[in-house]
Amino acid sequence: MTLRRKTLVIIGATLLGLLITFFVLTRVTLLRRLREYEAQQTRREVQRASTALETEISQLDTIVRDDAVWDEAYEFVQHPNRKFLESNFPRAIFSDLRIDLVIFLNSSDEVIFERLADHPLDPTLQQALDKKLLQPGVLVRPASAEAIVSGIINLPDGPTMVSASQILRSSGEGPSRGTLIMGRRLNANEIHRLSLLTRLDLQVYPFDDPRLPADFQAIQGSLSRLNPIATRPLSKQYVAGYQQISGVDGQPALMMRIRLPRTIYAEGRNTEIYLMGSAVIVGLVFSVVTVFLLEGLVLSRLIRLGKNVAAIGTRGDLSARVATEGGDELSQLVRVINRMLADLERAEQERRRDEERYRAYITQSTEGIWRCELQESLSTSLPEAEQLDHLHQTIFFAECNDALARLHGFASADDLRGVPVRDLFSISEPKNLELARKFLHSGYQVVDGESIERDEQGQARYFLNNINGVVEDGFLVRVWGTQREVTEQRRLEAQLLHAQKMEAVGRLAGGVAHDFNNLLSVIHGYTEILLRRFSPENPARREAERVLHATERAAILTRQLLALSRKQVLAPRVLDLNSVLGDMDRVLPRLVREDIELVIRKEPELWLVRADPAQMEQVIVNLAVNARDAMPSGGRLTLETKNVELDHRVSRQDPSLLPGRYVVLTVGDTGIGMDGETRAKIFEPFFTTKDIGKGTGLGLATVYGIVHQSGGHISVDSESGKGSTFRIYLPRAEGKLEPLAELPVPEPAPRGTGTLLLVEDDAAVRGLAREVLQERGYTVLSAGSGEEAIQVVENLQEQIDLVVSDVIMPGMAGDELVEHLRLRLPGLKVVFVSGYASDAIPKIVTDSHTCFLQKPFPVQELVRKVHEMLVAK
Repeated sequence: MTLRRKTLVIIGATLLGLLITFFVLTRVTLLRRLREYEAQQTRREVQRASTALETEISQLDTIVRDDAVWDEAYEFVQHPNRKFLESNFPRAIFSDLRIDLVIFLNSSDEVIFERLADHPLDPTLQQALDKKLLQPGVLVRPASAEAIVSGIINLPDGPTMVSASQILRSSGEGPSRGTLIMGRRLNANEIHRLSLLTRLDLQVYPFDDPRLPADFQAIQGSLSRLNPIATRPLSKQYVAGYQQISGVDGQPALMMRIRLPRTIYAEGRNTEIYLMGSAVIVGLVFSVVTVFLLEGLVLSRLIRLGKNVAAIGTRGDLSARVATEGGDELSQLVRVINRMLADLERAEQERRRDEERYRAYITQSTEGIWRCELQESLSTSLPEAEQLDHLHQTIFFAECNDALARLHGFASADDLRGVPVRDLFSISEPKNLELARKFLHSGYQVVDGESIERDEQGQARYFLNNINGVVEDGFLVRVWGTQREVTEQRRLEAQLLHAQKMEAVGRLAGGVAHDFNNLLSVIHGYTEILLRRFSPENPARREAERVLHATERAAILTRQLLALSRKQVLAPRVLDLNSVLGDMDRVLPRLVREDIELVIRKEPELWLVRADPAQMEQVIVNLAVNARDAMPSGGRLTLETKNVELDHRVSRQDPSLLPGRYVVLTVGDTGIGMDGETRAKIFEPFFTTKDIGKGTGLGLATVYGIVHQSGGHISVDSESGKGSTFRIYLPRAEGKLEPLAELPVPEPAPRGTGTLLLVEDDAAVRGLAREVLQERGYTVLSAGSGEEAIQVVENLQEQIDLVVSDVIMPGMAGDELVEHLRLRLPGLKVVFVSGYASDAIPKIVTDSHTCFLQKPFPVQELVRKVHEMLVAK
């Protein structure tokens, strides 16, 4: 037999053996795994359908829980009444919630209300329902059992999802007064809805239904509590998954089936046929190609070897290889040649990859990367001053990327190449000089050293530099480095520092205002008492009136402190800022001088904002007075309102100003203006450029606090000699314009009767309030803390009519005390007082039984508030 024939026999036998092996493996493994995967997929879909059913039952649990843990239901099962049923369980609620059954049981497990959604209860149906639903231990369980029971139960008219919950108070506390049972039929409509939700072909039958289809009966025996899910093929086109669903009593209640197309198995059969055909074709092609390759390789090895080696040498293509086979001397030579070519090719590829990586890193980096050379090497033994001068005079940019060129205003790296470093890096800047000295002292290496460059407007730009000098034989020959700009980061850090400083000063101011208000309350109150005792002719009355006037001025100062700390109580409403400006038409001309022209421009269709109108008037007055003082020789004061819509570009310039719709109030003057240093400090409390005694430094700080507490933003543009412009951005408010309520004319505080509990940690304020209230006829019980007040109430036999309490006290706060007292005395009336109006105060005044009084207050106002609360219904 010839060599060619032997080759054909070997290739044919090998191909046939491979095809037979491939067919067997495909039949044994592929189809079997596909059937297993089909069964797993079917089980997952069955579990998904079961989860959908459990979700429906959980939703029913939520409805039952909401109606059972409810004070009104708790009262109803003890005292049944038709009004509760008509208002809470009308016929419409059954269809809205898809509820088919509602049963209320009292604590004796007696039915006090039972209703079906679609037809009235006849005695036969009611008896069958009660037998199924009310058997002990299923849905009706002892009060000590779990609070809610749910599941499936088979009723005479079909399977039903049921849920039962003990009836408790709204707080969840007991004891249980009965049981609420709700049911939802698992009828054809409900199953269709589940099919739509899960996108599955669902069928559900009672487990013991004699009309079960044949496939259900065939699989029923293989289902159990331990193995509730089974699958079986229905045909070549469909596979089915079955699940046994236990009822609320733990017994089998339902059988559920989903039907799925056998897509996976069909694709597996098609894949098997395709693979076998492909294998045959590939094998035949491979055999033919192999025969021709062997023929060619054997007959022309020497000729081809010579031609290949010559071609490689001519082209210089190191990736080319000489074909080889066998183990003779010629084949060994071919392999040696191929190894040599491979080594050369690998070395060339590594060199090219290294070069490409280096160039890609340099060109694509967002950081500036550079290499500087020295016109003459620098001896590291020279004194520091000589080294600095040598570097400054001789170092230049030899290589850099485009990122560095763009950082410094050049179009490309080529434009920066050859530029002396001194043109960009000025050692006249202290920070730059410090960086240069650090480079020399730290062994010619610097990590994250900061430098400064000035732009055309003189603004500072900040950079972080990593620098590494190359020293050879005691001489610095070149310097490598990277640079990135951190100007925006430094600006944000400065803003954060300013915000933290304002917050700290605000807290200090708020605390001072709190203690100061307590002192003013005592001074103001006792001064009022003295004035009532002095006759109009008494010479001491005038001095007392001056004391009272001084306390009122001091109270204004504390309100400013609260405003700058953003802890004052605001009365915001939806208002038109044009109306606020209109109300001040008579006030503003009197605030400015005759040599100042007042210009007011109003947007015709101005959007509404939500703010405290009194505080906005204070903002306008403070800015107008500030503008007036900035124009000692006269000028123009302009107030303007305008609608603006800001986009993300503005937010990038000022991150504290979010995109959105705003109403802008602009207050501009043509005065002396401010430099950058002054402009950075104008909103700081107690900062003023005015002479001593002519300003408190609280005006603009108060404006800043009011604007930010109102949810707004304030900015200022100013230059020395070019005036100043303040812009206040207030978010646009939705809703209708809210009219300002007219303040009632106060009447003299009347006398009254009743028992009051006075809780105040400041002894002087507590003594003043007790004296005033007792003088007006009230019985006053006082306490210095919340804990002491609770002891007074526990030891008291008589009824307390009203509590007067400070809000912020050591230990138990005022709102915690009132919450505790109202557990004993529901509906207890309260007057809260505080000299520190925090953000929590508006939240504690939540109903008509509670009001708030800001310290310091006239003593008659305290008496009037107490009287109003006592007589109010």
